[in-house]
Amino acid sequence: MACIIAALEPGETGDEFISGLLPKGFEVYVVNSKESLLKIAGSRNPDLLIIDYDTDEYSKIAGLEEIRSKPELRTSRIVLYSTESGLDFVKATMRFGVVGYLPKPISMEEIEERIGQIITSSAGGGKRREFVRVKPASLETLDVELFLSSGSASIGGEVMDISIGGVACRLRNPKRAAEIENGRLYPRMDIALSREQRIQVGVIPVIARGDTVAFRISQLNEFALRLLCKYIHRRLIEGEDENTPGREKLMTVL
Repeated sequence: MACIIAALEPGETGDEFISGLLPKGFEVYVVNSKESLLKIAGSRNPDLLIIDYDTDEYSKIAGLEEIRSKPELRTSRIVLYSTESGLDFVKATMRFGVVGYLPKPISMEEIEERIGQIITSSAGGGKRREFVRVKPASLETLDVELFLSSGSASIGGEVMDISIGGVACRLRNPKRAAEIENGRLYPRMDIALSREQRIQVGVIPVIARGDTVAFRISQLNEFALRLLCKYIHRRLIEGEDENTPGREKLMTVL
């Protein structure tokens, strides 16, 4: 799984980068300062840096020279996000290992396509099937409700971990696990994300052990996708701030 740091101007949320790249199986960190960039790079050794070349925070050419002076960033490929263009700009920046350019403004779809091409071509192709999986914070509870059918009561539980591709839950009433059919599509599961609105997704149960059930997310609209990406990204950043791993092992089944 490729690790990407998007270093954007202070105050920029980077929602388009998060929503465009996390669902493609990339581990994404959006930062708003050079200090945060260097801190996360020190623990993650990013494969790719996306740098907002237009903001003074990253110091343009001097900033690229500084990045290349850091051992943890010497092999990272760089993509510049900028309003600048032209042969002189490309010549001046390519010598620092810049492998691509993103024009401003840019859509989520363009980010997904352009960065996907850069990563795939450099990695020799292949389909990414993993997603970044995160756990709720220690004092945080994410509630879920699985609706078996329109006429029956829902089954409640708590999220143990979650990714774009799936969610693992601990049921509040373990006896109700027998009502859940592996492999069946359930078109509605409600997930209450901390500090976000509730989202609805379609899920398919794939693993059940005792009171724990793992689901593959099979239906996810754009609204739910953006909120889920936002939550996962926040847990990654919070994990770094807590000096604990923000990323658990890759989810290959879900």
